[in-house]
Amino acid sequence: MVELPDKANFRISETAEYFSVSESSVRLWIAHGILQAQKIGGCIRVSRESILQCRLIKSKNYEIK
Repeated sequence: MVELPDKANFRISETAEYFSVSESSVRLWIAHGILQAQKIGGCIRVSRESILQCRLIKSKNYEIK
């Protein structure tokens, strides 16, 4: 994983890069409630808190479906 920049919200592409997954995986995680996102100015943004929470789950080797 790359280092998470210090900002409140992230684009889907930034989130995908952080987790080293595809953008479609991030979209699925959002659809399944694993990541929390919101539309800001017509663009989907993932909250920093949600990314950190997901990282914690991932670091404990839980399978994210």
